[in-house]
Amino acid sequence: MATPQENRDLVLASYDAFRRQDRDKLASLFAPDAQWLTPPRNRTSVALGQPPHFIGREAILTYLMESVSGGLFTGAKVEVLSVIADERHVVIEQTFEATVCNGRPFEMVYCFIYTLEDGLIRQVRAYFDTVSGAEQLFGDEPPRKLV
Repeated sequence: MATPQENRDLVLASYDAFRRQDRDKLASLFAPDAQWLTPPRNRTSVALGQPPHFIGREAILTYLMESVSGGLFTGAKVEVLSVIADERHVVIEQTFEATVCNGRPFEMVYCFIYTLEDGLIRQVRAYFDTVSGAEQLFGDEPPRKLV
């Protein structure tokens, strides 16, 4: 079983790979059958025209590297605010700032719970303010696919 420090380092390596848009490095950190789970009916999924859950390494990579980066959002900046780790989990509190493809500014605080197994990310559960997200993405307009 990995140490809390090893798990922390692995998850933070995924942040670095995302920042550098290093798809191969990011792929090496996720299990082939990894899951990325977000709240049902969240408006980011609506704006992307995608489901709120991504199953499998390739689906997660496509979501992160194509749909989020350069698709729905541009100019993304992520700041890690806190990290808590144990032998199986890493919890990250972070801010995310970007511009939505419709020109709206977007700023959100997220909490991600990473589950790790055999030195790989097995699952990510995302928590965030879905009401604020909807307002920032669409304002008073009805939710719809943006990209």
